[in-house]
Amino acid sequence: MINAPRHDGEYADREVDCQEAMEPGFQAIVDCMLEAGWQRGEVMRALRRLVAAGNMTQKENARVEADLAIARAMMRGQGTLKPEVTPALWMRNRQISKGVYLSSAGAIPELSAG
Repeated sequence: MINAPRHDGEYADREVDCQEAMEPGFQAIVDCMLEAGWQRGEVMRALRRLVAAGNMTQKENARVEADLAIARAMMRGQGTLKPEVTPALWMRNRQISKGVYLSSAGAIPELSAG
């Protein structure tokens, strides 16, 4: 069982409490990976990359949500919505024009040959 925060809202040792609550599950994952034959260094590097990918995905999702809100506001401001122009289509066109494509790990800049 995972321990809940000691108090609602922010408090001085909240992050320490979170780390302590997470530690048994974290150690169980590491132990399972080691038993499966992975080296500790590989496991730690993979976990760091997973955390980084999760952070990048959160940031990109926030940007997408902000862009969608802008697109919706722009479309509302026009007074009429054209069926062929949806916020999703607007976003897709905007990402392509910026050379950015989304993947499960976040945004991937277009690679230019040359």
